Order: sequence, then structure tokens, then C-alpha cells
Amino acid sequence: MEQQDKRKIYERLSTSQIDVLHQKFMDGIAARTEKVLPECSDNFSAQARAALGEKVNEMLLLAKRCREDIAPKKLEEFVETGIKGIEKQNRSYKKQIKKDPWRWDVRRALNKKFNKRAEAPLAAATFGDDERIYLKLATVSVEESATYCRVADYIECRGYKICDYIKGYATDTSGKQNFKIGKLIKDNPILLRLFNVDETRASVGKYVVISRNKQDLERMSTGRGWSSCMAADGMFKARVPNIVGSMTLVAYLINANDPEVNDPLARLLLKPCDNREVRNKKSAYRSAFFHSMRQHFNHFALCLTAKEEPLHSSSIAFAAGATYGLGSQNFRLAVNQFCDDHLHELEEGHYMLHGEIYADGLPSRYDVGEDKMFPQRGF
Repeated sequence: MEQQDKRKIYERLSTSQIDVLHQKFMDGIAARTEKVLPECSDNFSAQARAALGEKVNEMLLLAKRCREDIAPKKLEEFVETGIKGIEKQNRSYKKQIKKDPWRWDVRRALNKKFNKRAEAPLAAATFGDDERIYLKLATVSVEESATYCRVADYIECRGYKICDYIKGYATDTSGKQNFKIGKLIKDNPILLRLFNVDETRASVGKYVVISRNKQDLERMSTGRGWSSCMAADGMFKARVPNIVGSMTLVAYLINANDPEVNDPLARLLLKPCDNREVRNKKSAYRSAFFHSMRQHFNHFALCLTAKEEPLHSSSIAFAAGATYGLGSQNFRLAVNQFCDDHLHELEEGHYMLHGEIYADGLPSRYDVGEDKMFPQRGF
């Protein structure tokens, strides 16, 4: 794919465009509130209606932050209870949001590590004063979708033809009977997943949020639509503080109506890899098991005597980790391309994943050749 084509994968949103995205989100909440508020009358003044509307808006916003979607009938029931009933529900939501999912010792480590966090030079320059960067995924027609082509080839070999890709239907050779594409490709789990998350079938725009926000990093697998060993109750929860305290970034895939990243569709971590010689030696020692006192002595001698090189723009590269949730191919492509465009200024040589960061299947070493391209793994 040529460089010009790659840059069409995403569009970085300006501050004003991000504000518009958030305003549309709030306008959607206000529209829902307006539908359920009773009309003004002798017993229900405009001032009382505005006060009730404010409380309903707050309740809908808090519900979104708790990953809940209040059904229309349930919302009408809340409105009938009046301000007191809605305030009671709002207190329940606030209590739920305030509750810390992390065990006290992990919480202490999370705060301690994040307070010492440093940013990669290019990441610091790219983010500026912001904690999040928003990317709008480019609109891709059905015919341009790589998944569409794979699905079409797969079912055509079995005597079927796509008749409505967006709705998910195919027809037999006679064209008289329709079949669900999902059922026709269910024996190919990878292709079925790609089909289910293909953006060309979605009616709502998709965005990527790349974040260094503390809460976004902590909640990489906690209170999300997926779970992993990095959740607050996961097997490797004790490793999360090292990730939060490192230069790691998190990328989320979201719908256009979720700019606060309350209920993202997917996520992946961008894990820093270092090409500095001394750092690589230390990382190698950290990631290995020590089998003798000699190895212990060598490790501590290196840490005490070797002066670490300062960070440069070319010192850090970001390796994209595994995708969790309903991640799509375009999501990963956009994140990888953003790294190449803004976060990578590579030098020929090798970059090592820091030994204290959980690899989660990533290799510990990446070799960068004369093309100065970082070798990211596929979808």
C-alpha cells in the first residue's frame, strides 16, 4: 500500500472537532430527555420542567458512564417518580462510579508508578497538553473491504453469492432463497469475526482514541465489554502498575456516540520498545530468570555502574499488542499507521520490549532494517 493510501485510513480530529463530537453526544442525551418530560401545565411550571430535565440528563449521563442504557419504558418510570426518585438513582450511579475495583495494594502501586511515569519524546510532542487523541476512521465502501472479498470468495466456493452484505444475507445460485452469511461462514471462526466487526456494515461512524490518561490505562480490561488477565480481578493484575507507569499508550475503538470512552468496542496496548544499549541489557536481565549468584551480581553491578543513555526521538518504538473486544482490521491498521506517522523516528538496529512490561505474546526483540519500518504483527 502506498504512503498516500495509508494516510487515508484515518483523520486526526482537531480540538474543535472533538468538541463537536462531545456536543453531539450531549445533544443525544438531551433529545432523549425531551421525549419523556411532561408538558408544562398549571401544576407543572416551565421552571419545574427545566429542573426535572436537568436531573434526567444527569441520570442518563451517569448511566452511560456505568455502561448502562436505560430503556425508554424504564426512563418514563423514573420520570414519574419525580426529582427525588431520580436523585436516588443518581446517587446509586455515583456510588458505582466511585467504587475502586482495585485491591488496596495494587491501587497504591498504580498511583506510585503513574506519578513517576515519563513519556516517549515523540509521544509527548504529539499529545502536547492533551491526554487523548481522536482519530476518525475513513469510510470504506463495501467493495473496498478486504473482508467482503474474502467472504465473497469463501461462500462462492460453496455455491452462494452475496446479495446484501450490510444486512448479512446471501442467496443460492438460483437466487430464490436467502441465507444468513454468518451461518454460511460459521465453520471459519476467524472470517466470521472479521465479518462481524467489518466497519463497512456499520451505520454509526467509528473512531480510534489513543490515550495516556491514567483511568484509560487502568481500565484496559476492567469495566469493559471484554476481560483479560489485566483486569482488576485477573491473574496478572499485579503487572498493571508497571504498564501504567511505563510509556505505554492504550488505543480504543469507539462508536461516534461514545466520545467519553465509556463502552469501547475494542482496545490494544502500544508497548514501548527501547533501542538504547544499556537499557536493553538491563531489560534482558530483568526478563530472564537468575540461576546463580553470579548472574545476580552481574545484574546489580550493571545497574549501579552503567549510565543509561538519555531518551531521543529515535529511542522508543511502539509495538501493538493483542486486540481485545470486537476489534477490526481497520482499527489496527489505523493505529499502526498513526505510530509510523507520529510516534516513530526509527534507527536501524534492534528495539527491545522492556522486561517489566507484560509481553502478552509479543516478541521481546524487534529488528529494524534499512527501510526504517517497525515490524508490527498482523490482525
